[in-house]
Amino acid sequence: MSENTDVRPEVPGHPQASDDAPVVRLSLPARLKAGRSLTDEHGTLRRIADCLIPASDQFPGAARLDDYDEWLVVALDATAEHLDDLVAVLADLGEVPHAELWDRLRELREMSVPRFSLLSDVVAGTYLMSPTIQRLLGYPGQRRNPVNPEAAAHDLTSGLLDPVIERGPTYVATDA
Repeated sequence: MSENTDVRPEVPGHPQASDDAPVVRLSLPARLKAGRSLTDEHGTLRRIADCLIPASDQFPGAARLDDYDEWLVVALDATAEHLDDLVAVLADLGEVPHAELWDRLRELREMSVPRFSLLSDVVAGTYLMSPTIQRLLGYPGQRRNPVNPEAAAHDLTSGLLDPVIERGPTYVATDA
């Protein structure tokens, strides 16, 4: 299993990274690389993207995004452990004429939910990572949103948490 490493500033009590012993970040999944691009399957993937996410009045189709290929690399890295499965799905759909593609995708979903989910997750994930789509959706991106202490006090005094407080603790100890 690969480890996710990071170099961070010196923090008292925390292990420090060095050239020969990087700090292991257990709070993040390992960063994997797809190992190869989808050179041969690229056209098939774009046809499928165009079929699954067509253009509308408000949004461009997936395959029409200028930065789709850039974000596809990120999506492939995120699903690197499933690259062989994705390549196999794309090979099965590679020769399907465009007019029959929607029906074949529907069949794939009915026959193999995991294979269809992998394909559609890569297509949709790539689409949703595009800053163009995020802007059109009004998604501001990940950002720090600290809790307002006054809101916490309000939650405690307004009765919102009364059922939870009345229920009491739910921790159940288990044998290790």
